[in-house]
Amino acid sequence: MVGAQSSVSTGSQLDTQQLNRGGRHLSQQGLKAAPAGSDKKNEVHTAFLADVKKALGPEKSAQLFQAIRSYKKTDHYDNLVTTVVSLFTERDENINLLIRFGGFVRPHHKKQYREMLDALIGQPISTANSPTLSEEQQGAAPF
Repeated sequence: MVGAQSSVSTGSQLDTQQLNRGGRHLSQQGLKAAPAGSDKKNEVHTAFLADVKKALGPEKSAQLFQAIRSYKKTDHYDNLVTTVVSLFTERDENINLLIRFGGFVRPHHKKQYREMLDALIGQPISTANSPTLSEEQQGAAPF
């Protein structure tokens, strides 16, 4: 266009602040390394997924993963818990998966989840033994 002015002078580079409004995905240094602790998070996710698939089989695992995806989109805790409890209480040996699943519940639902577990099992559950994930790590969950 004739007469149009550019906000960037010729020969200068665009400022990353202009390009991405200060976001971390672009920087003068290039791509950033994965956040600390992401390897541990991936190990927790991978182990849990393998255990779920082994315990529930492909069809019921798919139901669980769909419930998790829906929860991530809608934040409907009750829908998630209905599915999770239904799947993980069919067999007594899967109760550990129900406890471990607490690591995938969003922080504002964790207390409610712990209370549900306590009522279901009949005694307080120590969450010190079950891995927990930060909200950022939950967002990266492969569901």
